[in-house]
Formats: sequence, C-alpha cells, structure tokens
Amino acid sequence: TTAEEADAVAQRIVDAVREPFAVGGGPANMTASVGIASANFTFSGAELLQQADAAMYRAKAQGKDRVAR
Repeated sequence: TTAEEADAVAQRIVDAVREPFAVGGGPANMTASVGIASANFTFSGAELLQQADAAMYRAKAQGKDRVAR
C-alpha cells in the first residue's frame, strides 16, 4: 500500500529471478527489470500500464536487473 512496500516486493521478485537454475543439465541465469507506477484517480488502466512500461525501460537503461519508478 506504500511506495516502499511496492519497492520491496519488486526487489524480492528481481532477487528471486536472479537465482540460478538448471536447464538441460547445465546452469542458467535470468534477470528481471521491473517498472513501478503509482496509480492515481486520473489515470486510466491503459495509462497506468504505460507508466509502468516506461519505468521498466528506465530500469533497463540503468543497467538492467533492477527496479525503477
């Protein structure tokens, strides 16, 4: 319900995805870039999604494997 809680959940997702796993007998790794947008009553669902998408691209531009607003 707060920005800090959203950041913490997003960071847990990034950390979980970062854990190595086995594929075809060998190790594999993944990363995640997560964008967070805060809703307000003037945004439509589509606008909120656009804001989150823009935040995700900011995370990627900052070096990937991170969270951005």
